[in-house]
Formats: sequence, structure tokens, C-alpha cells
Amino acid sequence: NEKCKKCIVYRSRSRRCYEMSSISLKAGHGRLFCETSCENCNYFEIVRGQRSNVLVISDQILIRETIESGANELKFNLEYTDCEYKCSMMVEKYRPDYAIIDCAIGSGRAQDFALNLYADPRIPYIRIIMVGDRIEFPTDCDREVFAYIERPVTAEILESMFDGLDEEIEQKALKTI
Repeated sequence: NEKCKKCIVYRSRSRRCYEMSSISLKAGHGRLFCETSCENCNYFEIVRGQRSNVLVISDQILIRETIESGANELKFNLEYTDCEYKCSMMVEKYRPDYAIIDCAIGSGRAQDFALNLYADPRIPYIRIIMVGDRIEFPTDCDREVFAYIERPVTAEILESMFDGLDEEIEQKALKTI
């Protein structure tokens, strides 16, 4: 449908279009052009089976090795960055569903990453996960942070978390639409 190309869901390449159904008409959604329910929507069928995009923010190679070790085939896409500039570029092209922030970069810097990612309008539904030792976690960004995981974090831990969340979110969305 040509009209769908004007919709914010289509323009933002949202994987979870159904999460955006509550966005106002002014923003370009509100089921303006939807001809069917989400369950019968072609776009929804395409995106619901895609793997989650995960952006890992760390300057430590160890976190990368730990996440990737022991994982035969990851059920999510991974990208890594170690600085604010690269992170902004990654958000533009990669559109992460989750951001994993390694608190080893420093509490203040981890907090800044969380605040900036949470406020970024390009990724309105990002889930931010802080990884570190309990004493490393920033204290002033609880509203923005979805979860805290103590080291070590592995692919298996992340996969089980993402699988459960994706199913829960999808079921809630289908019930409300």
C-alpha cells in the first residue's frame, strides 16, 4: 500500500510496529492506513520473525568474547561500539532493540549513554541493559534502564531474556489492538 510508506512505522523501519500503535496521529501513526488487524498484516508478518538487534557499548574486548563464546548461532544480531560518536552512527543505521552498556566504562559515562539512548527519538522503544558489578551501576538512571545484569553476561543469558520479552511484548500488543 503506497499510503503505508507515509506511516511512521514504515519510515522508521520499526520491528515492533504494534508497539507504536498508541503514538498519536500527529506523529504519523494511529492505524491511519491499516486495513487489517496486526495478526493479518503483511508488514507485521515480515518483521515479527526477525532477530533482535543488540548494540553492545563497551571498550573491553572481554565482554565481546564472553557474549560470543559458547554461542553456536546467536538468536540476535550483535554490533559493538566504544564511543559516543560511533554509537550515534550505529543507532542511525542499525536501529537497536536493546543496548547493553558495560559499566566498566565508568558510572558517569554509562549513565550518559543510558540517558542519551533513552531520549533518542530514532529508537523510542529501546531497552537498556546495564552490565557490571553491583558497585559499578549508576544510580541516577533507573527510569531509563530496563535491566541490570551482574557479570559475567553470556549469550545464553541474553537469549533467554530477549526470547521471553519478545513473546510477552507481542502477546500484550496483540491483545490491545
